[in-house]
Amino acid sequence: YEHWLYLAMAGIFLIVMWLGEELVDKYGLERIFLSAVVIFAVFLSFLTIQRNKDWRDPITFYNQTLEYAPDSYRVINNLGMAYDDRKDYGLAEATYRRAIAAASSSPVAYHNLGNTYQKMGKPDLAVESFKTAIRLDPKFFFSYNALATLYVQEKNYTEARTVLEDYLDYSDSKPGTLYLLAQIAVAQKDYKSALAYLNSALLIDPANETIRSTIGDIRGLIVTVQ
Repeated sequence: YEHWLYLAMAGIFLIVMWLGEELVDKYGLERIFLSAVVIFAVFLSFLTIQRNKDWRDPITFYNQTLEYAPDSYRVINNLGMAYDDRKDYGLAEATYRRAIAAASSSPVAYHNLGNTYQKMGKPDLAVESFKTAIRLDPKFFFSYNALATLYVQEKNYTEARTVLEDYLDYSDSKPGTLYLLAQIAVAQKDYKSALAYLNSALLIDPANETIRSTIGDIRGLIVTVQ
């Protein structure tokens, strides 16, 4: 948070320099003023070295910051992400739970917790976390995407389609979501539904050649199957 003080400190430094020049001109205190400047520069150098130790890695930095802002949801969540990046999933889980305690209405920590559970091989807990994130913010795309992806990986295509169909009400890119739904329907060999999704997408984006081409491919599949 100290970066908020940079501009103010620059102003203070300019004022001090101006006062120093005034004192030098009025009382002839050149040596004293120069000595004070040198001491101040050495002091700032020492602080910089100490602060660089705090910045040596994200985990050290966030933990040090939390000493001054222990209830900062943003910093706690970032610390959880740093632990996750280091593959220290146990600490990541505990830290995300701390973030949730600090801001229980935010979907982000629940979503991140779900990602960590997935990496830990706990899909049921991941599903629960993603669903909680969606309940808190029905427009939170990331958890819809993560949840649908998890279901597809488990070949639970019915649930994956349910998730994406729920997201259609909030999607800013309905043709893209409908295209994903069509791909999942094809994986189920539900070609009729796949065509329905793609035709709906084409009504929204009639110039989309990818959708047109895919419709042709699926019609060809239907002929082959028959």
